[in-house]
Amino acid sequence: MSSSLFLISNLRYSRDYDLFSDGELIKKFNVGNENAENCIIKRYLYIIRKIINSFYIADNIRDDIMQESMIGLFKAIKTYDEGFGVSFKKYASVCIKRQIISALRKSKAYDTDKLLDCFGSEFGFYEQVCDDSLNPEDILISEEEKHDFIGFASQYLSDYESSVLIEYCKGKTYREIAEILNTNSKSVDNALQRVKKKTSRIRVTSI
Repeated sequence: MSSSLFLISNLRYSRDYDLFSDGELIKKFNVGNENAENCIIKRYLYIIRKIINSFYIADNIRDDIMQESMIGLFKAIKTYDEGFGVSFKKYASVCIKRQIISALRKSKAYDTDKLLDCFGSEFGFYEQVCDDSLNPEDILISEEEKHDFIGFASQYLSDYESSVLIEYCKGKTYREIAEILNTNSKSVDNALQRVKKKTSRIRVTSI
């Protein structure tokens, strides 16, 4: 267990706080309530670990990535607004992934090809989400654009290609997509290459 994970796992707070919603905890967190802070960190620890495990991360930088994940969570807490129209869970997941990818891109120990494998930046959706210059509203706009694109592109794709694209745009890795669709990573890669070529032609003919 990494030192960061050990410290987070051992955070203490009043169990009464487990009854509060995310929104209530965020409000208390933002006025300096330590119980609320520890509660929401512990509540989202399993999501952070799941996101981290979806990447190919070397053991020697896992502790650093855990810390970056916590930064992403804190950014989500500080900037979340219920008026965005999405749950905090979804919003926090986007912020955490964005922070991890930003850190991995700066890490010389990380394989860029595997980063593209884990998070579909070729299509531009998550390239935008991972841009630190984007504000929270921009993240949600890019989500809407992503869904619009999938709906439009699916008209030109096979059922299999559409299924691969949908899972890919959810942030799934090649391996995860292969498991969901009962295929292999090579088949997924080939399908995404076809999707990329087809959608490039669509953009050209649509101009």
